[in-house]
Amino acid sequence: MKVIIFILISVISFNVSAMGMMAHNAYVRLLPPSATTTGAFMVLMNHGKKDMKLLKAQSDVAEKVEIHNHIKVDGMMKMREVESILIKKDASVEMKPGSYHIMLIGLKKPLKKDQVVKIKLLFDDNTSIDVKAPVKKFMGKKGMKHHKH
Repeated sequence: MKVIIFILISVISFNVSAMGMMAHNAYVRLLPPSATTTGAFMVLMNHGKKDMKLLKAQSDVAEKVEIHNHIKVDGMMKMREVESILIKKDASVEMKPGSYHIMLIGLKKPLKKDQVVKIKLLFDDNTSIDVKAPVKKFMGKKGMKHHKH
């Protein structure tokens, strides 16, 4: 009986912690059918009680999934894989073109407009959230919807 109670407490704690992190306005960029790589974008919001780090992303639509950022190297902007993204408590991070984003590398088949791509985000407290990101044409800065809390 004690083992069952311990397992229930562990599961409840896991779900409460995971509920602190939310993803809004997620989408995957639609590219020509010949493209083998694309990006996923969203706003990550941390409603939890502590800072969290996004450590990894997974998706069945690609052979490899990486977290990237654009950084300035020798005066030139370059895209690089990063180990994590810090999302401070009661704050958000916008993953957008030219900034943080998720790279879907080695697409298993061409993505279609309005197809929903499932992405699992894994955090440093061993929680994860599942994101459903529709495939959309590039929206640019004017097309991004902002979600305020």
